Amino acid sequence: MTRALIDARFVPEVAELAALADHLPAGALERLRIAQKGEYTSMWPVSVFRRPGRPGAPDAGAALDRANVVLAVLDPGNAGTISGMANPYLAADLARATNAWSSARLERDERLRGSIVIDPKNPDLAADEIRRAGEDPRMVQVLMAYPPELLGDRSLHPVYAAAGELGLPVTLQASGAYTGVNKGLTAAGFPSSRLAHEAGWVHGAQPHLLSLLTEGTFARFDQLIIVFDGFGVAWLPSLLWRLEAELRHWEGRRPPGLPDDPGRLVAERVRFTTAGLELPADGERLATLLATLEHRPVLVFGSGSADPRPGADELGRQLPADWAAGVLAGHARTLFDSPDRAGAR
Repeated sequence: MTRALIDARFVPEVAELAALADHLPAGALERLRIAQKGEYTSMWPVSVFRRPGRPGAPDAGAALDRANVVLAVLDPGNAGTISGMANPYLAADLARATNAWSSARLERDERLRGSIVIDPKNPDLAADEIRRAGEDPRMVQVLMAYPPELLGDRSLHPVYAAAGELGLPVTLQASGAYTGVNKGLTAAGFPSSRLAHEAGWVHGAQPHLLSLLTEGTFARFDQLIIVFDGFGVAWLPSLLWRLEAELRHWEGRRPPGLPDDPGRLVAERVRFTTAGLELPADGERLATLLATLEHRPVLVFGSGSADPRPGADELGRQLPADWAAGVLAGHARTLFDSPDRAGAR
């Protein structure tokens, strides 16, 4: 029997610049040089490793039917591009237009939920957009890519405050590197292939998670849930082991809000999508690695493409039986389909 899925990262099409023209103010259209017929110049920054968007308006409902998806969180596919724009006001216009584009697509199928895309370069404008777009209870997460500061930095507090008011998780997506004004993922050098670029995201989340833990962000925002999307999770045990080892030498100087057991805090307040998950040929090896942690990290299924890697069937076969139900549906339902927001629909 086919498993019922909840997809935390459903990308049936990408919100390209021309598709946003109808949702942009005249000033933004002029700055972006979008012609009335939808042509545009190269002022829309894209990564050199960018995957092409999906043209047209595909039948999202049919795609959900084929995969037996009962709830899917729409990802417009342009958070990384918006993060790479130099002008934060223009980026905010594009984020708002993207959210309007997403809202229109939610009308097509009652199983769809939306993502509030923000530009993290201007957290105050981002917070305003969260509150505006979040009035629609179908919007179930805040989505951003490649912030200019680590996630624990105080500059992002307005984003966390606004998300907390609405009970929304904040998702950091593995995208935006080498795009527009954004730098890359390495201290030096440049990947020579998309293969190296994609594999390199496994270390992109580590400094952000370490920042959240050591800056006391979870203590300050006691309902905050952070989702790392597309970064994998096999790196987590080594990071937590190193942090725990360092904490043993920091008695009396421990950062506020950081418990003796940071792994428990991660299990309670952090989620990881399966998009880009490092699932080896023998899935038991990943389960064995994660089982070394006293508190197992929480995984949620996210396809991210028409050909997800790993796919739901592969995850169902290779993950331990007591993990599968939570990974494929249970954890995401708790995260995205809260009774408070569902009741307002």
